[in-house]
Amino acid sequence: MDTSMPESESENLYRVTMQEISKIDKGALEIQNDIGYTPLHHAASAGSKTMCKYIVEAADPSLIGVRTINTETALFIATVNGKKEAFFYLHSVCSATSVSSLPDHHLYSYTRRSKDGVNILHIAISKEHFDLAYQIIHLYEDLVNSVNEMGLTPFHYLAMSSAFKSCSYNLGLWKRLIYRCIVVKELKADLISNLHSEDRKNVDQNSKTSKLKNQQEGSLTSDVEIPISDEDTVNISISSTRSESTIPSNEMQGIFPASYDKFIKVLITLGVGTKRIIKTVRELQELKKKHKWSVQVMNELFKRSKFIYKHIGGGIKKGKLSFEEEDEHDDMEETFKLVKEEEKLPEKMAKADNIILMAAKNGVVEIIEKFLKVFPAVIHDRSAEMKNILILAAENRHPNQRIRKIDLGPC
Repeated sequence: MDTSMPESESENLYRVTMQEISKIDKGALEIQNDIGYTPLHHAASAGSKTMCKYIVEAADPSLIGVRTINTETALFIATVNGKKEAFFYLHSVCSATSVSSLPDHHLYSYTRRSKDGVNILHIAISKEHFDLAYQIIHLYEDLVNSVNEMGLTPFHYLAMSSAFKSCSYNLGLWKRLIYRCIVVKELKADLISNLHSEDRKNVDQNSKTSKLKNQQEGSLTSDVEIPISDEDTVNISISSTRSESTIPSNEMQGIFPASYDKFIKVLITLGVGTKRIIKTVRELQELKKKHKWSVQVMNELFKRSKFIYKHIGGGIKKGKLSFEEEDEHDDMEETFKLVKEEEKLPEKMAKADNIILMAAKNGVVEIIEKFLKVFPAVIHDRSAEMKNILILAAENRHPNQRIRKIDLGPC
């Protein structure tokens, strides 16, 4: 038996409970459990902005900086779980706290896990929350060039990701056709997400009410944009019916273009039920989001990264580079010049593989091609074992055709 309750009822119950507890002792909101979680950490993990807001307003503001046994703040916990609403609210609280009572650099202390130097951008990329990672890049630009205790930047984490299209499993014919039809919007910097105005709150509430009403009416739809031409698109709603083997022709009429109508009917004839089609569309939609958004994050990191490497002989030398606009006919070595560092890079960073070698090990062709386009000399980079990108890709069983076509020239 399902004993769960709607999110709004759960939040109301939580708020009433917290109010009663705080009447007895305000310090109760600051109590940590065995793993160091406070009520704020739990609220951040659940992604409830309402709960987070009540706890922060009822407790001491310093609660925002309390860390778990694993040295994680509530902001970090929200990022781990990909909870955007809770993240943006906690970000606004951290910003206000830092501005009012702490030096500016303390804002970034909330973003890091103390024990290993991993920050919210590292973890957002690692967990493949690319929509959140994109926003973090714009809110905390300095994190792009941050290094953890292992000497890894967020770009290194991206090079280890399996979310790129080149790393994905091969889809069957009919799934490839559906995949090509799905349109995913590009990510935009959401500069108003952390401004919790009443108007925004009302819009969100109205949206939730509308969605709840649709669910109560028993409607289960998945809207997918199918590009018909460069000038227009068609929104397709696949409606769930009780029958998994047939879709009434009157429901299909006007929903699909004729070609897609026939395609869906063929799938049903082959035994692919309606519910299965809906489930597949949703899965492929999430897959395509990862594929597209991971490339967007890659481009943003590449544009902002300062810790790049310079090719020397058969190995690499880490350095801090600045991008300068030069004539397109100028030599590449003049386009990217090495800037003298004010501080030495951490020793551990020198031991880490460079980004293109790490991408080769994980079969991330998109990153390899991006670096080769801008830094052609990196094609000669080799690992500590003197292995180039082709050997590393082959050893790790990434026989991608795009990697095979790379011309290494004379070695």
